[in-house]
Amino acid sequence: SIPEQPPILKMSYDEAGLHVAATIDDPQPIIHPDRSPSSPHFWEQDHIELRVLPDDNRDLDQVQIILASSGRVLTPEDNPAGVSCDVEVLDSGWELSATRPFDTLKLEKPNPGDVVRGVIAHTRWGNNYPEIRGSAPVQLGFNNSERFGEFVFSDTLPAVTLGELNLVAGEQSEGKTDASVV
Repeated sequence: SIPEQPPILKMSYDEAGLHVAATIDDPQPIIHPDRSPSSPHFWEQDHIELRVLPDDNRDLDQVQIILASSGRVLTPEDNPAGVSCDVEVLDSGWELSATRPFDTLKLEKPNPGDVVRGVIAHTRWGNNYPEIRGSAPVQLGFNNSERFGEFVFSDTLPAVTLGELNLVAGEQSEGKTDASVV
């Protein structure tokens, strides 16, 4: 069954493209390093899936990427330049980092404020059955793009939500008050 601890999924971007990082707390990931990305059963292993919709007027023109726990990648074309995926299997789970150039996503390099619709999801494969946690309420196959969320590109870091934040003011020097987080 799907681990109780939700996966940590992060996305960022720069000149090289879109970056995806994931930390999955699951000491027994389902990994099939022998399955070729061209196999119809490739997705039947633990993976991160990213789908983007480059054109809102063409629902079925989605770009799908499956980043498998084996470190292999399913892409719409064979071995596109600049695509990378690194996976490290740990005692406590697995970590993934991947880069995808924007042109391989059928996107121009975004500007701050640009919005692309899409979904990112973690699939845990168990008992011949996929268990999926995603960023939007889509059905298996993710083909209902009207339910995709929005990825908003920003050149600043967003606010962080913390369980509790305590600031302690320190001494004032040169007209500034030092503070620390405890």
